[in-house]
Amino acid sequence: MKNIFTIFLIFIGGLSFGNLNFTDVKNNADDDKPGKISGIIKDFSSKLPMEYANVAVYSAADSALVTGTITNAQGEFEIKGMPYGEYYIEAKFIGFDKTKKQNVLISRENRNLDFGEITLVPSSVELADINVTADKAAVEFKLDKKVVNVSQVISAVGGT
Repeated sequence: MKNIFTIFLIFIGGLSFGNLNFTDVKNNADDDKPGKISGIIKDFSSKLPMEYANVAVYSAADSALVTGTITNAQGEFEIKGMPYGEYYIEAKFIGFDKTKKQNVLISRENRNLDFGEITLVPSSVELADINVTADKAAVEFKLDKKVVNVSQVISAVGGT
């Protein structure tokens, strides 16, 4: 009787295992694949790629830094392993104004985002006037003599 019951359980288990749809399991695992963001950073005026430009990805919800990278010698960047969500991207380089790309959405339908060319504009800052004042050196060395400028010696000022 025990043998018949064991055979019956194995038979029922085999039938239920045979009815599983493994293609659904494969598609669900593929749905959780992370996203990728890529592009090229170029100088606006010269149109040349910018090596070592910073690319930062921020969360749109709280502006927290999520990840970032720098560009390679061809100005290209690629950020892999991005979880689904809404972000914004900032591209920066010293001496250039930062460029911001808003509403970056990574989802199951839109995993790989290629921004193409992102241009950075050189920043220009106008400074106020400056005055340069100089004093003579306290001691000057000439070919044949050493000249001491008494007006520059603190101990000689105001003393008699």
